[in-house]
Amino acid sequence: MLGLGNTLSGGIVPAAGATPLTNEKSLLFDGSNDYMEADGGTAMNLDGEFTYAFWFKLTEPSGSGTNAQMPIMFSSGGALNFYIATDFSTARNNVPQVNSPIGNITSVSNPVLSDEEWHFVCVTHDIESGVASEVKYYLDGALEGTRSATVTYTAITGQDFKIGRYDRDDGGYTSLYFGGHMDEISIWTDKVLTAAEVSSLYNSGTPVDLKTDQDDYGSSSSLAHWWRMGDGDTYPSIEDNVGSYDFTMTNMTSGDIVTEVPS
Repeated sequence: MLGLGNTLSGGIVPAAGATPLTNEKSLLFDGSNDYMEADGGTAMNLDGEFTYAFWFKLTEPSGSGTNAQMPIMFSSGGALNFYIATDFSTARNNVPQVNSPIGNITSVSNPVLSDEEWHFVCVTHDIESGVASEVKYYLDGALEGTRSATVTYTAITGQDFKIGRYDRDDGGYTSLYFGGHMDEISIWTDKVLTAAEVSSLYNSGTPVDLKTDQDDYGSSSSLAHWWRMGDGDTYPSIEDNVGSYDFTMTNMTSGDIVTEVPS
């Protein structure tokens, strides 16, 4: 998915208008028991206005039948309120879905994401318990779905978060795991990125420097967390390059930091 003006010589160079980003590493999850876990003692308030984004490349489905959902983003014990998953059951045809406290969003274009290609997901939230709220889901720079609703819920603050593991203790789907690559996971707080900003971040398939305003992206000051997923990291720690919410690679090895990136 090379954009115009991209090269692979000497690293990845984004298309014109984007700030160059040296991106050489991603994390490879085995779909069996690999995941990342962070210390719940560090507060992360996922409520109000916020946006999260990441790059991923699926390789292996996890589970089977109607419960074959593959987690990609966040879970927190029995209060699983934020995640994106792709269902590998025949009935749902590998359609990606986004979950939030105000409900699910299913992709309008029904893309099959088990194509072993890199994809960019961005989800914006303007939500508050008991009032009119909205969540938007973007895939590869394009709006895939919107959910608007008024729902009463309990906000997630300072709980134990995982990446790559769907984990519930209420008898629901239990310990399903992501299989594939993940790269450049980020969260903006007190900010709903615009459609133009999301398109700029997608950048025709090449990640950009999130700390620098560029093109139509003007929200670098609201960037609260950014995990480079290998670049600058030392196993088993995955450093938060903006905040202080570091992750630990769990059931993984140093060999799971690989040289496979979106470009």
